[in-house]
Amino acid sequence: GIFILVLVIFLGSFVSADIILTQPPESSYSLGDAFSIPVTIKSATAVSGVFEMDLLCGGSTINFYKNGVSLIAGAEKKLEPSLVLTKSMIGSSLGTCRIKANFLGDYVLTEDFEISDLLILSPNKDDLEFEPGEMMVVKGSATKTHGGSVEGFIELKVTSGNDTVINQVNTINNGFY
Repeated sequence: GIFILVLVIFLGSFVSADIILTQPPESSYSLGDAFSIPVTIKSATAVSGVFEMDLLCGGSTINFYKNGVSLIAGAEKKLEPSLVLTKSMIGSSLGTCRIKANFLGDYVLTEDFEISDLLILSPNKDDLEFEPGEMMVVKGSATKTHGGSVEGFIELKVTSGNDTVINQVNTINNGFY
């Protein structure tokens, strides 16, 4: 009985796999970005189980990828999980984050990276004061914190006290509004 127990423990210690992240994440991303995290799973023995990837940010864990993996001895499997950084996917998880890849109890962590929801608006006009009745055109650029251009909408509101005098919505195309 003891021999069988030692044999099971000894053989059980060999049931593992190597998880190799083939392309690390960039140092920063903005809300709305999407990126892939290519991974290779290798095993010297036949294994079968669930491969998972989680986004770890500020104490919260969000599972964004889960896939069954079965390997014969000496085989490898390449996967291309992707993460879309939308509020519906990551909620309020911003700041310093990591990705954890997990298979059969073995795991690897990426280096830290930043997720930000900030945009940098740069108006092209230096003169931001106008006379009453004077026509004005507001143009500029919008960039993400890591330098990528923005696509979306911009809203300009001019208020007087608690009243909105002007409310204009326009688009941001290729980083310009």
